[in-house]
Amino acid sequence: MAFVHRVSRLGTCTKATLDHDATVLESHKREAQPHYKGGRGYQPAVVYWAEQDLVVADEFRDGNVPAAMDNLRLIRRAFGSLPSTAKELYFRADSACYDESVLKWLADPDRKSGPKGEIGSRSVPT
Repeated sequence: MAFVHRVSRLGTCTKATLDHDATVLESHKREAQPHYKGGRGYQPAVVYWAEQDLVVADEFRDGNVPAAMDNLRLIRRAFGSLPSTAKELYFRADSACYDESVLKWLADPDRKSGPKGEIGSRSVPT
């Protein structure tokens, strides 16, 4: 979190669009678990602050862990790492975050364990 705050002080960015994504990384290690694409590997999840070009939260996961599993913890950590200067908040993700607990948390302006106020959604630029 200290690193994120230090980087954010270098600019005057008051907007934070957080992108959540998980991707399969192939691995030939014995410990690598089977993943949904048929191979073996890992499936880390990251949350990226688009305006600052910075990863603000990540979680290394085995390949057999579904991309939709327990994302709220990572999303909370990502928003919690943002500096107080980030006033305009947005979130975007794929269907891995189409989860009732995630959607309710994002929609609640009085959410517990996170920033107060609106968190908007943005489409991914093409």
